Amino acid sequence: MNIVEENKKQIHNMHTNFKNLRTEQGLTIAQLSEQTQIAEKDLLATESGQDFEISILIRLCRFYKIKPRQIFAPPPVKKDT
Repeated sequence: MNIVEENKKQIHNMHTNFKNLRTEQGLTIAQLSEQTQIAEKDLLATESGQDFEISILIRLCRFYKIKPRQIFAPPPVKKDT
């Protein structure tokens, strides 16, 4: 895999992980916005593949208590029980 493909994969992982973290905590976009003081449109961008500021990434990682590099890791595989 070349660097461009690897970057695209990691960016996709980031968007998926942000959405998974929010939904695992049972938060809506509006609730997350209220708790983080990040605009809803910016939160939607973190989950939908749109561009957003790096400062938002850092703030969300702090909120979720994860290191920024962790957000780019492949999402955990969910097992059906």
